[in-house]
Amino acid sequence: MILAQTPYPGLNIPNSDMCTPGQLLDFLAPLGGQMLVETLRNRVFAPPLEDVGWYGKNISEAELKHAPKIQKGDSHIDWDTWTADEILLRSRVLGDLWDNITWRKSISDKGIDHTSLPPKRTIFHGFEEWQNTDFGKLSKTDDSSFFLATRENPPKILRVTSCTVEGGKKGTGSREIIANLEKFAESDVGTHLRCIEV
Repeated sequence: MILAQTPYPGLNIPNSDMCTPGQLLDFLAPLGGQMLVETLRNRVFAPPLEDVGWYGKNISEAELKHAPKIQKGDSHIDWDTWTADEILLRSRVLGDLWDNITWRKSISDKGIDHTSLPPKRTIFHGFEEWQNTDFGKLSKTDDSSFFLATRENPPKILRVTSCTVEGGKKGTGSREIIANLEKFAESDVGTHLRCIEV
């Protein structure tokens, strides 16, 4: 039984394309509090109870979006199928994302078979889409950035803003991965490439 709800067609979420869970909570919390106060003030909880109905019954099944339960696997990056947009969306909505391949790839781009290395989980605390492809120039001034190239066509570049490598201190993973890239960079390259093709 539904005792109170916002009027049809619901609420317009501000900046819905970029809204984070925290921003959504900040928007909805005062409205929920106001609805609770009105519900108590109007005593709609006291018998006889009146079902106000659900306006969703007026929406076609195709328009309804059923959200599955979020599980840990939903934050495991699938580099074979996820686009940069999907990664950015999941990072914004779910928070930390992770994979078992980035660390291995950081030390295996020079002919080492990364599948022969033990897996280490990399937990990504944030990404941003990157338009500039001059990684060498950036590497001279920024010692905490590395980049991932997606497998979509054409590939997009994501800058890792912060990460943790399994067994390491939170937020220090970028330094370890960059050190790997520098160590295994070819000696004749003036500035190492900080972009991993995953």
